[in-house]
Amino acid sequence: MTGTIISIVLGIAGIIFTYFIARWQMKKSRIDHYLINSYDIGKGLTDEFPGFSLHYGNEVLSKNVKVLKGGFINIGRNDIGDDDRTTDIRIILPEGCVVKAVNVCPLGSGLIVKSRIDEEKRNVICFRVEGLLISKECFDYTAIIEAPDDMNNIDNKLVFNHRIKNTTIQNTYIGNIAQFQEKRSVSTMLLTISTVAFVIIYAVYLLMPEWWLDHFSKSSMMTLLSFLIGCFGSMLLIETFRKKGRIIKVLMKNKKTIH
Repeated sequence: MTGTIISIVLGIAGIIFTYFIARWQMKKSRIDHYLINSYDIGKGLTDEFPGFSLHYGNEVLSKNVKVLKGGFINIGRNDIGDDDRTTDIRIILPEGCVVKAVNVCPLGSGLIVKSRIDEEKRNVICFRVEGLLISKECFDYTAIIEAPDDMNNIDNKLVFNHRIKNTTIQNTYIGNIAQFQEKRSVSTMLLTISTVAFVIIYAVYLLMPEWWLDHFSKSSMMTLLSFLIGCFGSMLLIETFRKKGRIIKVLMKNKKTIH
């Protein structure tokens, strides 16, 4: 029984090691779509106030009008694209959505990004990056969207389309930066405690395996196993916070440089 538990513990340690190695490899070429916020404009007000309406230019918009705020960041270690070519990234919204307007704001010195709405598929936003998207470069966008009345959580239904070789695009919600900083500080403390405890326990087992087996009963081993599983869960949680924190740090630095 003890040998089985030790094998499980070592297996968990191997999984943790493999997970972080895989994450390190993925960072070579990776773009993240970061979602800052999405909210409704005037939803329900036309029912309560019949004279209320939203306009864009001379066009009256439907009741369910949404604003989507986000951006794209080259969070990997490699520059993406070619100096003499353009790189296209598309956001595909759910069927039934119609993009009315989109504005893009490059956050990098010399970064040129143009945006447009697909003429045939009005639920598609196209971004064109001129030349390279250098590591740590990013750009914000804001889009006004008309959506069906019964459609919610559009931000969870976004699809990203591109033809960039050996590059993945992941969707990351960052939300309110101030609230995130508070949560990250608590999570960092928990990760530090878990990591130190894990290293100490594993080192003791490697250096004194006989003493370890003599002084720990089966129940103690099960408690230890539960603790290590909890450590693994904490590491996965902090990895999410760490990724968001990395994106936010680059965003804040780039925005200070621009402004």
